[in-house]
Amino acid sequence: MKILRLLPFIGLILAGLSFPVFSAWPAWGKMNVLATTTDLAALARAVGGERVEVTSLTSGLQDVHFVDPKPSLIHQARRADALILVGADLEAGWLPPLLGSARNGKILPGAPGHVDTSKAVKLLDAPGAGVDRSQGDVHPQGNPHHWLDPINAVAAARLIEARFARIDPGGRSYFKGQADDFERTIEKRLPEWQARLAPFKGRRVLTYHRSWDYFALRFGLVVAGELEPKPGIPPSAAHLARLAQKIKDERISILIKEGHYETQSARFLAERTGLRIVELPLSVGGAPGVETYERLMDVLTETLRGAFQGAGR
Repeated sequence: MKILRLLPFIGLILAGLSFPVFSAWPAWGKMNVLATTTDLAALARAVGGERVEVTSLTSGLQDVHFVDPKPSLIHQARRADALILVGADLEAGWLPPLLGSARNGKILPGAPGHVDTSKAVKLLDAPGAGVDRSQGDVHPQGNPHHWLDPINAVAAARLIEARFARIDPGGRSYFKGQADDFERTIEKRLPEWQARLAPFKGRRVLTYHRSWDYFALRFGLVVAGELEPKPGIPPSAAHLARLAQKIKDERISILIKEGHYETQSARFLAERTGLRIVELPLSVGGAPGVETYERLMDVLTETLRGAFQGAGR
């Protein structure tokens, strides 16, 4: 079954792209593409192939919520023909000032070159009205970590395909072929990734931040809680004490955390409960050899399978 049949709303998105084409792409050049994350850069390379030059504004090891819009990034944004972002306000703290300094109309919101991939997927955890800073670093539009579901990655790739074709009409069929290949690869690999974690369906895990909701939903895991009492707020002693009791009561064996978060709180819980800390790369480039989206999913599913097998509960 084609993955896009599971995403009826993506057709509406693609059908609604009625931006004017600014100009045909020069036959001798490549489209200069920026991505806010390494994951989106990987999708852009998969779709754009030899017709694009792709740069990520961040590394796979850093917290993309917090980026310093350095002059070098502004220079890159000034030269870009397309900008691909996660959206849902993940980059809200640093991308708007970067775009304001770059003054590049091709990649501003509303232009064909401004590609917000959150518009291609159904976001989880939208808090709705009444959100304020007392609730922590809450994203009013929903959880922005949507790329960790492979089906969402296909939806994002299809949106990228459509926008690349608007900017470079001569490459339309090429981009479609590339996106078709990426979709077929995900269709082939997804059952394999799911099979690795199928024996642990329904297992409850803790995470440090609310980064793993999409991944957990796709692969049958249950996120039972977070080390952060509120998004972006470090855990207090009282919160850790409540989590320690929860771990014992619910027989939680695994904590998933990213490398850029502090380790002291996780170690505290591990020492008192036997909780196993599993450090996973959140993005492409977040671990050695993780250079493609497919390889990211390989590492995530392989590592978690080993962790569950070793945890013994």
